[in-house]
Amino acid sequence: MGRICQSDETNKLIKCDGEFCGHYKSKRRDGLLLEAVDIECSPQSEVYAPFDGDLYFWKPFGNHVNYECADEGVRIEGIGQWQGVLIVFFF
Repeated sequence: MGRICQSDETNKLIKCDGEFCGHYKSKRRDGLLLEAVDIECSPQSEVYAPFDGDLYFWKPFGNHVNYECADEGVRIEGIGQWQGVLIVFFF
């Protein structure tokens, strides 16, 4: 998968901070193990779609009460060789 964040060529994962880790299937703040990763990206950096896909929604991210701090985002569902893959970006 290609570069996702302009400010980080290596797609560095968010480090554990005691209650949250950014690694695949790591425990989230609510205790769930999510099949996802969280990538560090500096404010104001461009964010790139890592594969070809269709944009399904963006700001606000579903008006879900649990996403108060991250209520802006996009969901991209893969097409072609990436069909079945999806990615959600929160800002």
